[in-house]
Amino acid sequence: MTTNDNDQVKRFFDWLKRHKLPATLIIVGTIIIDLGSFTDALGKISRFISPTPTSPPAIPAFSGEIGQLENGESFNDFMDANRGKIVKLDAYMREDQFYGSAGRENPSLIVWFQCNSLSEPLDNINCEGFRYLIRPSSSPTDYVFGPSGLSIQLKGYFLVGLDSFSNDGFIFIPLEPLDSKEVLLKLLP
Repeated sequence: MTTNDNDQVKRFFDWLKRHKLPATLIIVGTIIIDLGSFTDALGKISRFISPTPTSPPAIPAFSGEIGQLENGESFNDFMDANRGKIVKLDAYMREDQFYGSAGRENPSLIVWFQCNSLSEPLDNINCEGFRYLIRPSSSPTDYVFGPSGLSIQLKGYFLVGLDSFSNDGFIFIPLEPLDSKEVLLKLLP
């Protein structure tokens, strides 16, 4: 070993002592040093000892108001971009803008994207829209879809369906509610 190598080894052992690493690591370090350059070994060991924390994969999220026509475009675009994915929704629609059914039987949310006539109420004769169908779940979920003050709230984790079909001015897109605890547990490393 050269003087430069001796200095590197000394710095390496000082580093081990400062971090109070077990003696078995010194043996591993020695073996790694024998297998490659000291700098490579130190890099490998430091990554092993204190790995860079990795973030769980991000879940796409939409938060805010859902409107009709051009005011619903950002929601529709978000949902379309995340077909087949789990999304987190924390959204609401003003009660006077709401179309659909917020009851437990066949719950759905309609977001119109185009109308030939802007006469009220909007309907599927004059308009086209996305009808988000909230599918019943066989497992417990903690989503919210219903009245909250003067708005209809849609909150929770959902799997946005890949399959869709058109009928009577609607493009139907299924939303499967998921339990937030289950979703978050799957994100843990």
